[in-house]
Amino acid sequence: MKNTVIGYKIIADSFKEDITSNYENGLYYILALAINNETINQELSDLDLKIQKISEINTKKLQNFIVNIQIFMTFFIIIIAVLMAYISLKVKLSIHKQLKNLQEGIVSFFDVLSNTRKDIIYMDTHTNDEISQIAKLINSNMAVGKHILLSERETNLKIKKQIQEATQEIQQLNNELEETQREVVFTMGIIGEERSKETGYHVMRVAEYSLILARLAGLSLEEAILIKTASPMHDIGKVGIPDAILNKPSGFTQDEFEIMKTHTEIGRRMLGHSNKSILKAASIISYEHHEKWDGSGYPRGLKGEDIHIYGRITAIADVFDALGSSRVYKKAWPMKDIYDLFEKESGKHFDPNLVSLLLDNLEYFLAARENIESKEESISLSNFIENFDKVDDFI
Repeated sequence: MKNTVIGYKIIADSFKEDITSNYENGLYYILALAINNETINQELSDLDLKIQKISEINTKKLQNFIVNIQIFMTFFIIIIAVLMAYISLKVKLSIHKQLKNLQEGIVSFFDVLSNTRKDIIYMDTHTNDEISQIAKLINSNMAVGKHILLSERETNLKIKKQIQEATQEIQQLNNELEETQREVVFTMGIIGEERSKETGYHVMRVAEYSLILARLAGLSLEEAILIKTASPMHDIGKVGIPDAILNKPSGFTQDEFEIMKTHTEIGRRMLGHSNKSILKAASIISYEHHEKWDGSGYPRGLKGEDIHIYGRITAIADVFDALGSSRVYKKAWPMKDIYDLFEKESGKHFDPNLVSLLLDNLEYFLAARENIESKEESISLSNFIENFDKVDDFI
């Protein structure tokens, strides 16, 4: 117990010493602060003066900087203003130039129309209202130009009328030329028939039959008329065949038949050099109208649709009329026999589609034949050609 009390006393004395020591130290600190307070205040005062001085210096620098910026901006604004004035002047001059060019172009246009050079009134480049001035000048020139244009329009109408009249004359000459071509073609066809002692009416009937069959086959009217015009020359090559063979009343020998077959090649050589549509069509017809659908014909043994439609049509028209007409070596066939032959030769000698069109529309072909036969005794060569040129009812 005693030891415990002694221990507490020792601890209490220790605390007392620490407290006393700390108290003394605190007093020493307070005393030191009091002594140094004046020094600190002086230093703070000096620091405040330094800060004020620095602030004044920086304020002056800032003010000088602001002044410099103001001066720079003033010069910058002046430069911008000068540039804008320069650009404005350039744009203004450019607009002026373009309007001036426009004015010159308009006046030049009317000068060309009238073939008379007019003096152009130009604007004063130093006036303040250039656009307005140019507008007035353009209006003035437009008034003059309108008068010139009206005058030119009257001249153009006269020229147009003259062109139309000349065109009509040219068209009339072309029509006369085409008519002359048809007459020549038909006359050549008659010459070929005369060589073989046939009548010219054969070529006229073949022409009419070809027209009808072409239309039934769906060809255009223009092309059907072309076939009608060209088909009379289908036997033109016969002019190169000797009379003894051409007019022989009995059948041909093999050699004679080979000579007879050459009339197709002769016709092609006579007509094939031309670029005229009528003669080109006639060349095809004269060369191919003896070809057969099954390939057994001559001169080349063409087959089916390799034979030109002109040749296929004329082949049927030629045989149909030949069988129904009297010739030096035979009598005319009855229509029933003709009908039976075409049925038999459909797909062999002749295009089966064209044969069907012929047999299904016989009334058109017979009417055409009757119409021609009714005129035979009274038709001279000139009237014959005139009748040939007409397109009959079947169009």
